Amino acid sequence: MSNQPTCLKCGAPLAGDARQGFCPRCLFLQASVGMLDPGPGAGAGPSPENAAPQVAPPPSHLGEPAPNIRPPPSAAPLPQSFGDYQFLEEIGHGGMGVVYRAWQRSLDRVVAVKMMAFAPDSSPELVKRFRAEAVSAASLHHPHIVAIYEVGIREGQHFFVMDYVEGQSLAQRISDLRFRISDFKQSVQWMKTVAEAVHYAHERGILHRDLKPSNVLIDAQNQPHVVDFGLARRLEGESELTVTGQVLGSPHYLPPEQATGQRARVSRRADVYALGATLYHLLTGRPPFQAESLAQTLDLVLHADPVAPRLLNPSVPRDLETICLKCLEKELSRRYATAQELADELARFQAGEPIHARRIGPAGKVWRWCRRKPSLAAAMGVALLSLLVGVVGIAVQWRRAEVQRARAVGSEQSLQRRTYIAEISSAQLALRDLNPRRALELLNRHRPPGLPLATDPRGFEWRYLWQQCQNEAEKVIGKLSGRIRSLEVSPDGQWLFAGSQGGEPKLWNLATGEQVKVAGEADWAWGAFSPDSRVLVVCAQTAQSFGSLGIWDLQARKYLDPILDPRPAFTMAFSDDGKRFAFGVQHPSEERRLVILDFPTREPVREVIT
Repeated sequence: MSNQPTCLKCGAPLAGDARQGFCPRCLFLQASVGMLDPGPGAGAGPSPENAAPQVAPPPSHLGEPAPNIRPPPSAAPLPQSFGDYQFLEEIGHGGMGVVYRAWQRSLDRVVAVKMMAFAPDSSPELVKRFRAEAVSAASLHHPHIVAIYEVGIREGQHFFVMDYVEGQSLAQRISDLRFRISDFKQSVQWMKTVAEAVHYAHERGILHRDLKPSNVLIDAQNQPHVVDFGLARRLEGESELTVTGQVLGSPHYLPPEQATGQRARVSRRADVYALGATLYHLLTGRPPFQAESLAQTLDLVLHADPVAPRLLNPSVPRDLETICLKCLEKELSRRYATAQELADELARFQAGEPIHARRIGPAGKVWRWCRRKPSLAAAMGVALLSLLVGVVGIAVQWRRAEVQRARAVGSEQSLQRRTYIAEISSAQLALRDLNPRRALELLNRHRPPGLPLATDPRGFEWRYLWQQCQNEAEKVIGKLSGRIRSLEVSPDGQWLFAGSQGGEPKLWNLATGEQVKVAGEADWAWGAFSPDSRVLVVCAQTAQSFGSLGIWDLQARKYLDPILDPRPAFTMAFSDDGKRFAFGVQHPSEERRLVILDFPTREPVREVIT
């Protein structure tokens, strides 16, 4: 088995000339101020966050960020006695110190002793930071801030003594399976008390800058206590231990201004942000921002909005969600100005009173997104503007086309109306001059066959004159009423055929009043119109002559080739499609037969005995 020594910090193999049992990387990180996240300030038993100290990214000139540094192996020997203190157990460790539960002999009490890690080889800046933590915490006397009893150096080892809090950290409480994120009453009470304690520290000029669940201890009486002022600095002046560009603190709970190392912008509102992030963790069971790497987490802190708590835990009250999100605003001016304002808002929520914060509407969210991503917002704005201009242009052109169309329709309707009035007047004059044919011709120009009634331009005057014309036609037909043997009207209603006994068959154009002669005098006559009203077949018989069916072309006003048959016809009709023509005849054997012809060719198809 190899006896090669290993680094007491990270466990890496060491060369034979290694200094003080640490590898070169750990010695370099120890000397780089701010590279390590300070460890816990008071004991409550080890927690998941205390088990592996967080590493803050180095300044840009140092190159790649350092990996997480593991704590000293648990097998390291525990000091048994340190002056007036007897160490009982190690209860926490971090990048800057190790915390022990110890017995103070002189006062017969249990305390927490924090000793500086790598004490013999610590850089002066790391020593100053360690002592600054003790001085900051020692100046605060609040029931919910862990008290400092003693600060000193013994045997070259820097240390300070704190009150020992028997209990768990808030991080341990959240990770406990028995913890209910729906217990809003308990969570609000804890955060209200912590906010008041933080405000007390602010009033005495101390910023914590590393508030998170692992730095809040819950004692046996269920009361919270703020610990670990390792990153604290004074409000009234810049800390000489902080270098511009350094990122200090736990990334999941860092405000944006602290994540970018802008020390001039870090103020009370930074701790308000961390309080809101801790409240968010209590309400949802997870930090507001978490990713696979430190760089991704910091990018979310800087550029993304936290997921609304109600999306992760629908039972969160809306007012409590509003309070939490107001703390997590990226713009400092939109957060609560002080921790006391946050405490007062939580008190109003507890009492069921209206809170002062207001929810952010969709317009506000869009505006803030545009401020965070100006380049993308500008590009989208240009695209939307172009689209809007295009839509407006299309709408304007469409409107112009509609106006022009309406003007054209109006002009056409006006012309039609003027024409209608003029021709109605002319029809009236034609009737007065006893010329119904001309009157009907003028009136028929304004008959809209097959069109909806809404487009019918005719009024009472048209119908009155039309009736007058019909009266004139009735007078003509009425003269034959005593001699009419057959009467047929064309399918389109334009022609009337009247067969009289002992006279000439008459054909009238009902629209114009025109009378057409289609046959000579006959003892009787029949007529049949084709379905398209283009052809009239006339059978005019006398006692001495039988034989032919005359065909009259109504459009050409001429006779076509007749249908020849020596037998007397007594009835006739067209098929619905006009392709067949049938007529009844009297056979010499006294049988009555129905003759069916192909009308276009006049060829017989068959005869049927009836």
